[in-house]
Amino acid sequence: DRSYPHRIATDDEATRTDDSKPLNKKEASLYRSITGTLMFASNTARPGIAYAVQRLTRAMSSPTEYDLAAAERVLSYLHGTARLGIRFSSARFMKEHGLHHLHAYCDANWAGCIKTRKSTSGYAAYAAGGLHVLGCSAAAYRRAEL
Repeated sequence: DRSYPHRIATDDEATRTDDSKPLNKKEASLYRSITGTLMFASNTARPGIAYAVQRLTRAMSSPTEYDLAAAERVLSYLHGTARLGIRFSSARFMKEHGLHHLHAYCDANWAGCIKTRKSTSGYAAYAAGGLHVLGCSAAAYRRAEL
């Protein structure tokens, strides 16, 4: 049973290899179904997987065995961390514990994907002890011609 919590690989650790075999139609359909389900989970209850899901969606048109294994790894992570989630607190609790502030975080890399030179950025805003806004995007880096 591989349903224990573990890290989701970062870009440096999980470089998509060109020698990975393309999936057949049935497996590709399964991959798209898993990825769609993960997209729903990342937007509703599990924002911590948003970046991994964003990476998975890049392979929707032509997924490989490597991509399916990566999707299964995210599923394994979710299974192993099923008790984690977002917790919202009442106004009374917030006042008693001095949690009346809005906290926002953002992060970005610049042309982080070696192959596509795409940059990835993300942001999250917390209020009432829980996540309210989450976003993640990838944009292509374009070199200006002089």
